[in-house]
Amino acid sequence: AQRIPAGAHVALSGGSTTLEVARALKAQQWQGEIVTNALDIAVELAESPGLRVVCTGGEVQPRYRTLAGAVTERVLKLHFFDYAVIGVSGIAVPQGFTVNSQVEAATVNLIAEHARTVIVAADHSKFGRVAFASVLVETPPHWLATDGSLSGETERYFARLGTQIIA
Repeated sequence: AQRIPAGAHVALSGGSTTLEVARALKAQQWQGEIVTNALDIAVELAESPGLRVVCTGGEVQPRYRTLAGAVTERVLKLHFFDYAVIGVSGIAVPQGFTVNSQVEAATVNLIAEHARTVIVAADHSKFGRVAFASVLVETPPHWLATDGSLSGETERYFARLGTQIIA
């Protein structure tokens, strides 16, 4: 959150870690525009002064409290972002970044394609896990923000992708 400058246009995908990023932005009284497909993030930020929050619309995915599908994709295609903060379900070598649903994967990939800078926010529990659907294959993240130390193999993998690790 501290690396996102005030006034930026930011996309936040769904997830527990991206919700924490939203809370950190709120706590630092960050000002700018947030576009999200996450219902919990939209509610968390809805009354924050200086923030403009846009919720994508779409079909509710109750398990993840997100919006996805054709309406979500149509809205995302109309926006471009300075930063995208992406949550993932798993990070493994060589599988890369994964999420639990094909519908969520399509949303994450579209957000990343429309962002100048892509940040994956993932805590240590995501490493070594492989979920159902690959994401960020075409658009590797610029930054990986995490709370844990990474194995040498994982660090080399991210170096090959050109992803900077922020621990």
